[in-house]
Amino acid sequence: MQPTRDEVLDWLEARFARRLPALQQADVLRATGCDGSDADALIRDFAERFGVDMRGYRPMMHHHGDGRRLRPSWPVAVTPEHGVLVPLSVSLLHGAAVHRRWTVRYPDLPVAQDLSWVNLPLLATGLVAATMAVLWAIPRLF
Repeated sequence: MQPTRDEVLDWLEARFARRLPALQQADVLRATGCDGSDADALIRDFAERFGVDMRGYRPMMHHHGDGRRLRPSWPVAVTPEHGVLVPLSVSLLHGAAVHRRWTVRYPDLPVAQDLSWVNLPLLATGLVAATMAVLWAIPRLF
């Protein structure tokens, strides 16, 4: 017997211990803040629960890896590995559960340039400059 969409949704809601409104069902990982190794564990548990062959699944198309997740994303946002993240919806997971294999075919995309590495030097320089400005202003104000 094939799993229904409601069964997949019920499993997800039980896993996250919260209801997923219709809007959040369109991108489960973003709605739940699931990223990196947490998202990998979710997919592994999903494959085990519904007997899905995940051979074609490419994690970097759906979420950031642990290394990119730790980078500050301000003032320059962290760019996904291929420039875009594909939403992981309940319907996509349900389709995989019905077919018992990952059915998404990904395009071959080049690796996108990620400039978020400049955030740490920018933030450090800004903090030093702000500290110097405060130390300069305090004796003049009081």
